[in-house]
Amino acid sequence: QKQKPEYDLFENGIEAPTLPPQAEAKYKTRCKQLGVLPSKKIAEALAHGDPKLALPHYGLGSAGCSALCAGIALNRGLRSLDLSANSMNSSSMISLARSLLSRVQNEQNLEVFPHEQLEDDDVEEEEGNSSGSGGLKPILTELSLDDNDAKAEGALAMFSIVAAMQELESFTMSKNS
Repeated sequence: QKQKPEYDLFENGIEAPTLPPQAEAKYKTRCKQLGVLPSKKIAEALAHGDPKLALPHYGLGSAGCSALCAGIALNRGLRSLDLSANSMNSSSMISLARSLLSRVQNEQNLEVFPHEQLEDDDVEEEEGNSSGSGGLKPILTELSLDDNDAKAEGALAMFSIVAAMQELESFTMSKNS
């Protein structure tokens, strides 16, 4: 049975891709590798390409965030992400920054370190580049990371990526130590 995300997420009237839910599979594989129990809510959101994933106070922690990031990197339909109050540390924020950048660049193994300054050409996306996903561009418009434990290096990693996300309309990261 093929899963299809909502059609209104696809640009230029192009139908949803008929690919298997790769983001869900990647998430479940990463959960297994980390010894983390997969969340049904997260798996379903990734399988259906839900545009909004709200997980405030979900208790993800570092391992749960790492598993989620594996799926987020492949979920091009995601528009709004709320990971507030999830005990995410600097390592979690760096993993999230990597997965968000890989959505734009479509490079899973890209190295992103908080001490590196990202240049504009490091995160450029060519106009009209559909990257094999039925014309859907990986645009995130809302990101909430309030009340976590990001510390300076996690915050720097996120700020470096957020600066490159031109379509981002709302970004919050308050109450991080």
